[in-house]
Amino acid sequence: MHWARWSATAVVAALVAAPLCGQGSGGAADPAAPHAVVTNDMLTNAAASGDWLMYGHNYWNNRFSPLKTINTTNVKNLVPRAVYTHGSERLGSFETTPIVVAGVMYITSPATPNNIVRAFDLRTQKLLWEYTHKNDPVSTACCGPNNRGVAVSGGSVFLGTLDDYLVALDATTGKVKWEVKVGDGPAAGYTETMAPLVIGDNVIIGTSGAEYGIRGYVKAFNAASGAPATSPRRRPTPRSMRTPGRPAAARCG
Repeated sequence: MHWARWSATAVVAALVAAPLCGQGSGGAADPAAPHAVVTNDMLTNAAASGDWLMYGHNYWNNRFSPLKTINTTNVKNLVPRAVYTHGSERLGSFETTPIVVAGVMYITSPATPNNIVRAFDLRTQKLLWEYTHKNDPVSTACCGPNNRGVAVSGGSVFLGTLDDYLVALDATTGKVKWEVKVGDGPAAGYTETMAPLVIGDNVIIGTSGAEYGIRGYVKAFNAASGAPATSPRRRPTPRSMRTPGRPAAARCG
């Protein structure tokens, strides 16, 4: 990977303040990436973490990092130190939020046509692994074939795919641990473009496709096994679709 070369595909740039350039790798062999296991305590206390452990940084979803090395005084000295591509064969809307755990960064590609996850060692700028989920054909996708990132917990990386699957990957190797179908699939208007969220022992995920008349829901799956943890909580049927005289409880499923 050449630091000075900007890829024609969408990229994520790792930036550091110029006075800190000496901290980068200098060609010597670096130790293996640590692949720290993310615990529930780490997620609960993510607001105080210098890592980026979930989509919104913390459960408040305020995207605020407590790091102070880069500030209003030295931000003008930022320079590119590394450029990372997402690996997709075609351009698309690159909307991933990079997740960073102990020097390892996980990014996702737009689903053009497949969902790709890449793990990079930020100390050596090396690609550690790549996973490609080959999507079934998707003719319509709410807001386009994008992906907003992964969730991490307990040695696993969790990905929602455009063809409506939730996939658990081994954080060290990228190998599939399990995958489950989330909803009724793209043919019925259901896709997954959001980043999942881990709370306790469960992976929480909703659905995309509201503009195609689907009934939205939130589902939880056991993080270790992929088994359904809850029955889906669906939004009420739109008023225009309600059946006169039908009880509300029967409508809300």
